[in-house]
Amino acid sequence: MNALPDPTVPVMMPTVPDRRDANLAAHAIDPTAMGVVFEGLHLWSPDPRGPEGRRIAVGHAGPLTVVLVYDEAEGGRRILSARKATRAEKRAFQAAFMRTSHALG
Repeated sequence: MNALPDPTVPVMMPTVPDRRDANLAAHAIDPTAMGVVFEGLHLWSPDPRGPEGRRIAVGHAGPLTVVLVYDEAEGGRRILSARKATRAEKRAFQAAFMRTSHALG
């Protein structure tokens, strides 16, 4: 997983208008408000189940730890879905940053 935030890359809205409503219904999270994840520390990796270029990120949006599926489109990142992280994902996220901070410090 990678932990290099790049806040200079803009976050774009999903191109499919119904995707926001479907995500809200399924996960009670508005993906259009999740660009804040990329402003802070986050981890990302290629999505092994998705098409080439699709990525998964884990980071914080306020008090929530969230998982995003996104792609890098021309002009910025396009968030495709967002959901709360599971307990296991939260632990893995915290452990990754603990390892990183110990390696840097």
